[in-house]
Amino acid sequence: AADDPAPTTARVVAPSVPPPDVTAAEPAGPASASAAGATAGRAPPASPRWLALARASDHAGAFRLLGADGIRRATLEARSVEELLLLADVARAGEHPELAVDPLRAIVEQHSGHRRAAWAALTLGRLELDGLNRPAEAVTSLERALDLGLTPQLRETALARLAAAHRRAGQPERALLVRAQYQSEFPNGRYISPATEDPR
Repeated sequence: AADDPAPTTARVVAPSVPPPDVTAAEPAGPASASAAGATAGRAPPASPRWLALARASDHAGAFRLLGADGIRRATLEARSVEELLLLADVARAGEHPELAVDPLRAIVEQHSGHRRAAWAALTLGRLELDGLNRPAEAVTSLERALDLGLTPQLRETALARLAAAHRRAGQPERALLVRAQYQSEFPNGRYISPATEDPR
């Protein structure tokens, strides 16, 4: 089956920022929160301290401030996809990859129309497969990522990981079908060497 040459680990935290072609600037809303607050005669709510730390890439510091319970609470209170992505980074930085599942899943389920939803689903699938050893759940997340639409490069990665997830979940027939699809779409792909099933 197709395995990614660089599986996700609990100790490596890549910033949750998709490649340039999926990180266009957020469209401006009709009125910003600051403007709304000013109109109402009151200041907008202050950003939480953990959010300032996470935005400054101090994910470990944000985790020390939040802790596991704080991440769960902040996930429920998150006001944007950005906050959810940062919470996932904070969880992984704190060596609690299982706490990254809910923020990523919230993006997929509650913000499926957002441009980063497919990327979040791919990240979730890779985390479930390589970081948490939950291949059956990874299958669901990776299939969702493909359904939501990925760039060609990310689609290649998703298909490779999906084949691996099916194999690890004890579904060899499905793994073979996905591998065949991968080879059809990416005959010179980065991840498949059919004879050995090793990455290229």
